[in-house]
Amino acid sequence: MPVDDSGRSAPFTFGSLLRPEPPENFVGFGRSVLSPVAGTVVASHDTERDHLSYRGMSSIGYTLTQKRRAEAGWLALAGNHVMIRCDGGVVVLCHLQRRSTRVRVGQHVEIGEEIGLCGNSGNSTEPHVHVQAIDSVDIDNAAAVPITFNGAMPSNRGIVTV
Repeated sequence: MPVDDSGRSAPFTFGSLLRPEPPENFVGFGRSVLSPVAGTVVASHDTERDHLSYRGMSSIGYTLTQKRRAEAGWLALAGNHVMIRCDGGVVVLCHLQRRSTRVRVGQHVEIGEEIGLCGNSGNSTEPHVHVQAIDSVDIDNAAAVPITFNGAMPSNRGIVTV
């Protein structure tokens, strides 16, 4: 989740406690998402809309709709996403901004190449990028693969810099 110099994803106001906020209020919305691996794009989807962001009391209502999104399947959870097959598995980057992907299926990408923009699609309470590694593009049967950044896993609330 991108944060500003004070460590916040967006200014927090009294209104943030009471109602959903536009994703544009968040520093990460629209920021470039770069490929963390070299590999081949095996899936790219970017037609899901970016929805409002939920913090404070509004996040409770959003949480209550979690079951509905889970039952709706992969697209409802991942939103706009790119899958890259690389050594060791498939890296998936989710919650991208609508119509922002810069890659197509079959394209080779290098580490650091822009693949899209940070959004708030799918099962996301505020703009961020969900990164996961799996052993197959078959989401229903894929198993998680351990992933590290620069050889280590960041601690909770840790910040990964590029």
